[in-house]
Amino acid sequence: MKLLVIGDFHGRFPNGIKKVLKSENINIILSCGDYSGNEKLSKLFFEYYHDSESEASIKIEKEIKKLEKKSIRDGVQVVKELKKLKIKFFGVRGNWDPLPWEKDVGHTITKKEKAQERKDANKLIRLETRYFKFIDFKLKDMGSFILVGGTSSSYPAKINKKTLREVEEEYGQAGVKRRVKQYNWRVGKYEKLFLRARKFKKPVIFLTHNCPYETKLDKVKKGPVKGEHYGSFIEKQIIRRFKPDLVLCGHMHENQGRDKVGRSVIVNSGASFEKKYAIIDWDEKKRKVKKVKFVK
Repeated sequence: MKLLVIGDFHGRFPNGIKKVLKSENINIILSCGDYSGNEKLSKLFFEYYHDSESEASIKIEKEIKKLEKKSIRDGVQVVKELKKLKIKFFGVRGNWDPLPWEKDVGHTITKKEKAQERKDANKLIRLETRYFKFIDFKLKDMGSFILVGGTSSSYPAKINKKTLREVEEEYGQAGVKRRVKQYNWRVGKYEKLFLRARKFKKPVIFLTHNCPYETKLDKVKKGPVKGEHYGSFIEKQIIRRFKPDLVLCGHMHENQGRDKVGRSVIVNSGASFEKKYAIIDWDEKKRKVKKVKFVK
């Protein structure tokens, strides 16, 4: 069985994907998300990363709103193009994608923003079929392995004195409560999923958006936060505890490649808008990875 691992589209459907599917005899597409998003929006985010919320909003509020609407439209179109390929598809959402639940961020989200987020998320949900599904916080029995769905980025989502102090300085005690609540909610979801997966007594493939924290796959290589690790702390802890056989992720475009956390093999597929993917040759009889090939 051959799996095409692809993600970080950022609003662009990759040229040549049909050729890859045919030449590699792909059976299933697994996507780590970020169907939406665009480079202008990303650049604005990083440019104003160290600004206060009020300063950034004054400068770029109108432009951001315009780009966010375009981001959603482009993301929906990417998903429609993926569906046209008529091949089994299981994906999770990324941090640029609309989510059917409250975003796990430090700031508050208004009722109006939450309603719009769910409305946008439903545009993707309506495209689902039996063999074209988003599996965030879901489990899928694939026969020779169990597919566990992660979800959007949770950088780094640590719960310790230092991080909570930083949250309090920026968002106050209300922000601390939200961070702790979101942390416990996400951990609880993952624990239930992996405990269910264990009962099948099959290899587990964990499909998520962000790379695990502090690996060679999550270090920023340029920009104002160059050298920092921007992976997910929660994912790292879950991987250490439950030891999935294979972890498929993206988010950190510059770090296409593989690493290990304990015995778990981690594969960052790279950004598809840069024509980067990963192809997993899965041995169904031996129930393990036979080969990992990176397309660059």
